[in-house]
Amino acid sequence: MIKRFRLRFGKAHRAAMDYKDFLKSTYWHKVRHAKFNQLRRQQKTQSPFCQLCHSRHRLEMHHNTYAHRGDELNHLEDLTLLCHDCHDWHHNRKP
Repeated sequence: MIKRFRLRFGKAHRAAMDYKDFLKSTYWHKVRHAKFNQLRRQQKTQSPFCQLCHSRHRLEMHHNTYAHRGDELNHLEDLTLLCHDCHDWHHNRKP
């Protein structure tokens, strides 16, 4: 199924999408699912947790870099699972 989606909507098309639309896309849903499964295996648990504070509530996927936007399935290492509070802190912290 992922392969068919890639052929129909290539990474250039996904990268050019409005970011809010991209986050609602079937492709992004598949990326999140793949990252959750990867973390389940790494953390040896059914419920992955925030990679900063270890909370299991209100989890969100954070892009470490947008260099591979639209091709995240091949670059899951560019994503970090954070709880809402850590994600908010990360985006709002002062340099």
